[in-house]
Amino acid sequence: MNIIGFFIFFATLDEKNRKEANSILISYL
Repeated sequence: MNIIGFFIFFATLDEKNRKEANSILISYL
């Protein structure tokens, strides 16, 4: 998964899932 695709995916999340995705993003970076 490329980083741009991840940010598009991240932008579609609601607030509840965004916190979870944020920790995934941090580990991904």
